[in-house]
Amino acid sequence: MSEKRLSWDDLRLFLGVAEAASLAKAVDKTGASPPTLGRRMDRLEQSLGVKLFERHARGYDLTAHGSTLLARVRDIEQRVIEAEQDVASEAGPEVIRISAGTWMTTYITEKIGQISAPDDTFQLYLSAEERRADIGRREALIGFRNMRPEEPNLATRKLCRIEYAGYAVDHAVKGWIQVGADTPSARWVRAHHASEIVIGASTPIAGMQLCLAGMGRMALPCFIGDHDHRLKRLGENIHGLSTASWIVTHPADRHRPNVRKVIDRFVSVITLDAPRFAGATRLQIDPGMDS
Repeated sequence: MSEKRLSWDDLRLFLGVAEAASLAKAVDKTGASPPTLGRRMDRLEQSLGVKLFERHARGYDLTAHGSTLLARVRDIEQRVIEAEQDVASEAGPEVIRISAGTWMTTYITEKIGQISAPDDTFQLYLSAEERRADIGRREALIGFRNMRPEEPNLATRKLCRIEYAGYAVDHAVKGWIQVGADTPSARWVRAHHASEIVIGASTPIAGMQLCLAGMGRMALPCFIGDHDHRLKRLGENIHGLSTASWIVTHPADRHRPNVRKVIDRFVSVITLDAPRFAGATRLQIDPGMDS
């Protein structure tokens, strides 16, 4: 295969499709639509003069030529990432990007005085999003997950158990708030209380504001709901949402001094707060809600 006619954009799109094994699943990784990806992969194969994929109804499988190109592209990507990090480190303080969902980010901001110190030689950058950051591609140096990471070749550590419950400003509040984000709690509300949804919101924070305004009930992690004196827990823990929190990083980054320092601080703070995450510091409970 000749690499002279390849652009990095071609390789980036190829990488997304190859790793997702599907045009539709590669949309989030690449930002391109399935039709665009299909055309670009066809054109890439024509340019190289080899077949990179076996196309099936279930998705795209790599051929031997495709597997060879994938290995080369991953190597190129790794070198690009390392070069970007080297340039960034020379430009100023190291930036440690931390990716977490809305509620974990809320918790981190509350505890930031124990995570960040005035004499630190690095800067923290908090990225709050429900989409999982691609740690392998350094979209973040440290990530939090509410399930065991499925991606290969990540350094992982289990932190604590997380419990969920229903909350409202008063037990007399009826109906549920639907959050548009694709989170386990949002899926649980749709599955168990679809007929009782009275209002919706696009983000967890907006849903919380509606909950505090008395517009409905909301499924929340106990480390958030129990800690807000304005809310009452409306029943026992929601069994179907019980999960664990994991902290993840790239194996090449886990021993970098500043990354290691931040991870150790997170582990220390969250370990001490494990009862809060497990819902053991609950406030008043209304036993009338079915979970």
